[in-house]
Amino acid sequence: MRICSTVILVVLLVSFGPWVAPGTAQQEAKELASVLEQCKKAQSAIADFTADIKQVKKSSLMEKSVVSRGQMRFKRPDQLWVQMSPPYPSITVLDKGVLLIYLPEEKQVQRYQVAGNPALAKWLLFFQAPLETLGKRIWIQEVRADTVVLRLEPAEDLALFKEIKISLDTTIWMPKHVELLEKNGDRTTIFYDNIKINTGITDTSFQLDLPSGVEIIEPMRRK
Repeated sequence: MRICSTVILVVLLVSFGPWVAPGTAQQEAKELASVLEQCKKAQSAIADFTADIKQVKKSSLMEKSVVSRGQMRFKRPDQLWVQMSPPYPSITVLDKGVLLIYLPEEKQVQRYQVAGNPALAKWLLFFQAPLETLGKRIWIQEVRADTVVLRLEPAEDLALFKEIKISLDTTIWMPKHVELLEKNGDRTTIFYDNIKINTGITDTSFQLDLPSGVEIIEPMRRK
């Protein structure tokens, strides 16, 4: 699930397509359509952004939560960088159709070609309509002064999750945090902070310079 979790972490912050859940009451459908349209308008003007990340993992088998922090940056149409600090350090880079996941403690890089790979291509649909890709249905759960909370019923190929919640900051129409509830009771909450939009990120910011001795593997490459 490393690829799936990494991509979810990133693209939940990227864009929201106008999609209304079937079976939603007419008034609720109008409200939801309005929320998604606001997101679409706000984010259509975004060429790039950076953000700080905090991920809190609460296991049903452990009393203490595991907290990890990192930074991410994104540049349209399809460049991203996510760097997570210990306890689980990693760098994930998507650039020029290649996805790299660098695990420094293992001295290993996992390399995936996006072209011709249906699984990875599907996850890249997040950049166009992440809510539609993530969930079968979506509802507005709560509305506050500067926050809207959306609840999603996960899609079939996200069977690991029981529920997904997205809390949107309506002043900038970007996520404040995302909550992922797994069927085994584990809960992961991802917080986004210090979001900076259209700072002029360069292409060189997505180049991964590896130290010597790092092994590069291609798990999905056909032999």
